[in-house]
Amino acid sequence: MTDIRDRIHAFAIPTPFPVGPVNVYLIEGDPLTLVDTGPRIDAAREALHAGLSELGYTLRDIEQVVVTHSHLDHIGQLQHVTSACDAPVLSHHRNVHWLVDFEVEWVRRLTFYGMYLYQAGLPEEQVATVRELMSGGIRLGASIPEERFRPLRHGDRIQAGGVEWTVYHMPGHASGHLVLYQPEAGIILAGDLLLAEVSSNPVLESPARGESERPRSLTAYLDSLQRLAELDAARILTGHGPPITDHRRLIAERLTMHRRRLDRIAGFLAEGRRSAHDRASPAGRTPFEVCRAVFPNLAERDIFLGMSEVIGHLDVLEDEGRIVAEKHGGLLFYRPRTGD
Repeated sequence: MTDIRDRIHAFAIPTPFPVGPVNVYLIEGDPLTLVDTGPRIDAAREALHAGLSELGYTLRDIEQVVVTHSHLDHIGQLQHVTSACDAPVLSHHRNVHWLVDFEVEWVRRLTFYGMYLYQAGLPEEQVATVRELMSGGIRLGASIPEERFRPLRHGDRIQAGGVEWTVYHMPGHASGHLVLYQPEAGIILAGDLLLAEVSSNPVLESPARGESERPRSLTAYLDSLQRLAELDAARILTGHGPPITDHRRLIAERLTMHRRRLDRIAGFLAEGRRSAHDRASPAGRTPFEVCRAVFPNLAERDIFLGMSEVIGHLDVLEDEGRIVAEKHGGLLFYRPRTGD
């Protein structure tokens, strides 16, 4: 059998998102494994079929599907794929509701966003804009039968392409994000944990069912990057863009970028109110005010990602004991810790 490195094929699948195409991978061998699927749009379906056909396969030949995380560009075609074959779908156990009860989970997430972003200081009209921009996402995914789902946990080992891969739970970009590691070949299938050309967003998430607290996305993400740096890998295959061959250098750059942003936000909070027109309370500043300072030229379509980024950094600063969060009048405010 040929080397596993020669049996992993990447398909660039179009998406309707600014990030551009998503990489879907086919691992030849026993079992024939598809990693992620692309969004639920016609162009993505055509590209997936074309990629398989070029290698002599159809969807009926797929024996196993692995989902790195539950974002639309990675799970959207799951229903289409599983309706054409008998393959089980393997993913981290935290993704179960996104895969088997997608429509309900999407509504839950949008409801949470509306509530939380308003508390974070986003004006009502912009909260409505975010909800409107994201509402169409429900058409980009669909549920699969629960009996097709196989939950994975950190440390599990699975077979794909005739070799064994170790599952690592590395949350942050998504709470159920996993990567697959094949140490003998030095390959990591990393999803969107680390991308060569852009920095992954620590996306704001609603609390999982049965939980009361939302995930602290950036806190988890920074920890996951540090753990990824501990793995020896010659090649990291990513969810978007080209492979990465020097992951430790890139991770160091990303960590430095986030540390600088943390310091910048801490400095902004230490400045206090700057003008009579500033919405800031004596209690501190809202996440939206921080977002306007960090990303002053943010396009309307990017408000959610900007807010996610800022909320994540505020979480880290709070975890480090540098700032405190307080609620006043139904809004969240952050201020420097003063030794109280």
